[in-house]
Amino acid sequence: MNNNYCLNCKASTLNPKFCSRSCSAKYTNKIPKRKRSATSTCECGLWKNNRNSKCSVCFQSRNESATIADWTYSNPSVPQSLYGRIRLNARRVTRKLPKVCSICGYNKHVQVAHIRPISKFTQTTLISEVNDFKNLSFLCPNHHWEFDHGLFTEIRSLDNSIVPTEGFAPSSNP
Repeated sequence: MNNNYCLNCKASTLNPKFCSRSCSAKYTNKIPKRKRSATSTCECGLWKNNRNSKCSVCFQSRNESATIADWTYSNPSVPQSLYGRIRLNARRVTRKLPKVCSICGYNKHVQVAHIRPISKFTQTTLISEVNDFKNLSFLCPNHHWEFDHGLFTEIRSLDNSIVPTEGFAPSSNP
Protein backbone atom coordinates (compact mmCIF):
# COMPACT_ATOMS: atom_id res chain seq x y z
CA MET A 1 0.00 0.00 0.00
CA ASN A 2 1.21 3.52 -0.84
CA ASN A 3 1.68 5.71 2.25
CA ASN A 4 3.06 8.78 0.38
CA TYR A 5 0.88 11.87 0.24
CA CYS A 6 1.52 15.10 -1.67
CA LEU A 7 2.60 17.87 0.70
CA ASN A 8 0.57 20.40 -1.32
CA CYS A 9 -2.75 18.75 -2.26
CA LYS A 10 -2.64 15.68 0.07
CA ALA A 11 -3.29 13.28 -2.84
CA SER A 12 -1.82 9.78 -2.75
CA THR A 13 1.40 9.57 -4.78
CA LEU A 14 4.31 7.28 -5.61
CA ASN A 15 6.72 10.18 -5.12
CA PRO A 16 7.77 10.68 -1.49
CA LYS A 17 6.82 14.40 -1.45
CA PHE A 18 4.76 15.68 -4.39
CA CYS A 19 2.33 14.29 -6.96
CA SER A 20 3.47 16.64 -9.76
CA ARG A 21 5.86 19.44 -10.61
CA SER A 22 3.11 22.01 -10.33
CA CYS A 23 2.35 20.93 -6.75
CA SER A 24 6.06 21.12 -5.97
CA ALA A 25 6.27 24.67 -7.36
CA LYS A 26 3.12 25.80 -5.53
CA TYR A 27 4.39 24.40 -2.23
CA THR A 28 7.90 25.80 -2.63
CA ASN A 29 6.67 29.27 -3.62
CA LYS A 30 4.54 29.57 -0.47
CA ILE A 31 7.69 29.96 1.62
CA PRO A 32 8.91 33.59 1.48
CA LYS A 33 12.48 33.95 0.31
CA ARG A 34 15.01 35.52 2.62
CA LYS A 35 16.18 38.84 1.27
CA ARG A 36 19.30 40.67 2.24
CA SER A 37 18.77 44.29 3.05
CA ALA A 38 19.54 46.36 -0.02
CA THR A 39 21.06 49.25 1.90
CA SER A 40 23.23 49.89 4.91
CA THR A 41 25.02 52.90 6.35
CA CYS A 42 28.37 54.31 5.25
CA GLU A 43 31.15 55.41 7.62
CA CYS A 44 29.72 58.93 7.47
CA GLY A 45 26.23 57.76 8.52
CA LEU A 46 24.50 58.18 5.15
CA TRP A 47 22.72 55.29 3.42
CA LYS A 48 24.61 53.36 0.77
CA ASN A 49 23.82 50.49 -1.55
CA ASN A 50 25.35 47.18 -0.37
CA ARG A 51 27.15 46.80 -3.71
CA ASN A 52 29.17 49.95 -3.03
CA SER A 53 31.84 50.34 -0.39
CA LYS A 54 30.99 54.02 0.16
CA CYS A 55 27.96 56.30 -0.24
CA SER A 56 27.86 58.62 -3.25
CA VAL A 57 28.99 61.65 -1.18
CA CYS A 58 32.07 59.86 0.24
CA PHE A 59 32.87 58.29 -3.15
CA GLN A 60 32.74 61.68 -4.89
CA SER A 61 34.86 63.42 -2.24
CA ARG A 62 37.43 60.59 -2.36
CA ASN A 63 37.78 60.94 -6.15
CA GLU A 64 38.06 64.74 -6.00
CA SER A 65 41.00 64.61 -3.60
CA ALA A 66 42.75 61.57 -5.16
CA THR A 67 46.04 61.98 -7.02
CA ILE A 68 47.52 59.84 -9.78
CA ALA A 69 49.88 58.32 -7.21
CA ASP A 70 46.86 57.26 -5.10
CA TRP A 71 45.46 55.33 -8.06
CA THR A 72 48.75 53.68 -9.05
CA TYR A 73 48.81 49.94 -8.56
CA SER A 74 51.64 48.14 -6.80
CA ASN A 75 53.50 47.61 -10.09
CA PRO A 76 54.34 51.07 -11.48
CA SER A 77 56.05 49.55 -14.51
CA VAL A 78 52.57 48.72 -15.92
CA PRO A 79 50.87 52.12 -16.33
CA GLN A 80 48.15 50.81 -18.68
CA SER A 81 45.91 49.78 -15.78
CA LEU A 82 46.29 53.23 -14.23
CA TYR A 83 45.48 54.96 -17.52
CA GLY A 84 42.49 52.67 -17.97
CA ARG A 85 41.12 53.65 -14.56
CA ILE A 86 41.58 57.35 -15.35
CA ARG A 87 39.87 56.95 -18.74
CA LEU A 88 37.00 55.08 -17.07
CA ASN A 89 36.63 57.93 -14.59
CA ALA A 90 36.58 60.41 -17.51
CA ARG A 91 33.72 58.46 -19.10
CA ARG A 92 31.85 58.53 -15.78
CA VAL A 93 32.37 62.28 -15.40
CA THR A 94 30.95 62.92 -18.88
CA ARG A 95 28.18 60.29 -19.01
CA LYS A 96 25.31 62.79 -18.63
CA LEU A 97 26.56 65.18 -21.31
CA PRO A 98 25.32 65.09 -24.92
CA LYS A 99 27.87 63.11 -26.93
CA VAL A 100 28.74 64.92 -30.17
CA CYS A 101 32.13 65.05 -31.90
CA SER A 102 33.56 68.53 -31.31
CA ILE A 103 34.98 68.62 -34.86
CA CYS A 104 32.40 67.08 -37.21
CA GLY A 105 29.22 66.81 -35.11
CA TYR A 106 28.92 63.02 -35.45
CA ASN A 107 26.86 61.54 -32.60
CA LYS A 108 26.49 57.78 -33.17
CA HIS A 109 29.76 56.67 -31.54
CA VAL A 110 31.82 59.23 -29.67
CA GLN A 111 34.88 58.76 -27.46
CA VAL A 112 36.24 60.91 -24.63
CA ALA A 113 39.70 62.25 -25.49
CA HIS A 114 42.19 63.79 -23.08
CA ILE A 115 43.61 66.93 -24.71
CA ARG A 116 46.75 66.78 -22.60
CA PRO A 117 47.80 63.10 -22.46
CA ILE A 118 47.53 61.34 -19.11
CA SER A 119 51.23 60.44 -19.29
CA LYS A 120 52.19 64.16 -19.31
CA PHE A 121 50.79 64.75 -15.80
CA THR A 122 52.92 64.32 -12.67
CA GLN A 123 52.13 61.75 -9.98
CA THR A 124 50.93 64.51 -7.63
CA THR A 125 48.28 65.77 -10.06
CA LEU A 126 44.69 65.40 -8.89
CA ILE A 127 42.49 63.01 -10.90
CA SER A 128 39.86 65.77 -10.99
CA GLU A 129 42.42 67.97 -12.80
CA VAL A 130 43.28 65.24 -15.33
CA ASN A 131 39.56 64.71 -16.02
CA ASP A 132 38.59 68.38 -15.90
CA PHE A 133 36.28 69.60 -18.69
CA LYS A 134 39.14 71.87 -19.88
CA ASN A 135 41.21 68.75 -20.62
CA LEU A 136 38.46 66.58 -22.17
CA SER A 137 36.83 66.59 -25.57
CA PHE A 138 34.32 64.35 -27.36
CA LEU A 139 35.69 63.00 -30.64
CA CYS A 140 34.45 60.44 -33.15
CA PRO A 141 36.88 57.51 -33.64
CA ASN A 142 38.37 58.99 -36.84
CA HIS A 143 39.06 62.42 -35.32
CA HIS A 144 40.30 60.80 -32.10
CA TRP A 145 42.91 58.87 -34.10
CA GLU A 146 43.90 62.04 -36.00
CA PHE A 147 44.12 63.99 -32.74
CA ASP A 148 46.29 61.30 -31.07
CA HIS A 149 48.66 61.37 -34.05
CA GLY A 150 49.15 65.15 -33.90
CA LEU A 151 47.14 66.20 -36.96
CA PHE A 152 45.30 69.04 -35.16
CA THR A 153 46.81 72.28 -33.87
CA GLU A 154 43.85 73.14 -31.65
CA ILE A 155 40.73 71.46 -30.32
CA ARG A 156 37.52 72.46 -28.53
CA SER A 157 37.28 71.20 -24.95
CA LEU A 158 34.06 70.30 -23.12
CA ASP A 159 33.90 73.75 -21.52
CA ASN A 160 33.76 75.22 -25.10
CA SER A 161 37.21 76.78 -24.98
CA ILE A 162 39.68 76.34 -27.85
CA VAL A 163 42.84 74.65 -26.58
CA PRO A 164 46.08 74.70 -28.61
CA THR A 165 47.70 71.27 -28.89
CA GLU A 166 51.17 72.24 -30.18
CA GLY A 167 52.80 71.74 -26.76
CA PHE A 168 51.69 68.12 -26.45
CA ALA A 169 53.50 65.37 -28.28
CA PRO A 170 51.30 62.63 -29.71
CA SER A 171 50.69 60.05 -27.01
CA SER A 172 51.35 56.35 -27.38
CA ASN A 173 48.25 55.55 -25.32
CA PRO A 174 45.22 54.15 -27.17
